[in-house]
Amino acid sequence: MVLSLIVLMFMVILVAAVIPASLRNTRYSADFSQAASLVQHKINQFQDAGYFAIDGPTLGQNGLKFVDGTPGSPSNNLHGSQSATFEFTDTDKLWQYFNGGMDEAGNRVTGSRSPRGYIYISPYEPSQYDNASLGIKYGLVRVTITIQWWTGKGNMQSFSGTTLVPRAVVN
Repeated sequence: MVLSLIVLMFMVILVAAVIPASLRNTRYSADFSQAASLVQHKINQFQDAGYFAIDGPTLGQNGLKFVDGTPGSPSNNLHGSQSATFEFTDTDKLWQYFNGGMDEAGNRVTGSRSPRGYIYISPYEPSQYDNASLGIKYGLVRVTITIQWWTGKGNMQSFSGTTLVPRAVVN
């Protein structure tokens, strides 16, 4: 009888120790799934818009609304001819998707630990060619999307995806 109580207590303690780790892993997995979905959505937007829409000054204008505000330097990133980084945190309201992005009242939490989204556009060097009248051009633009968020323990996590957007339409 005493032995069975000891075994039962041991099993209860074991189960109690496993539950918090299981809940933490579930939240961790959900955050990564959410980030992967958001990154794929943003990649799809760039692929649908096409090469000629990837012009630094117009990414936040002309109905595209891919980025927050207007880009920083260089703003003349015509079709990915120069490397540039943009943010899309506000455009996609990333704080709604991750734990810690909103307070108990549903208001956005701002600060260095709020979720963020970045777009890095650069020419894809292997696709470089020299156009006699226009100078050096690129047949492909590399677009890398990164989402960063913080766990309940304050650890930063991130998820990235990259696509190449071709100058010519590929069927």
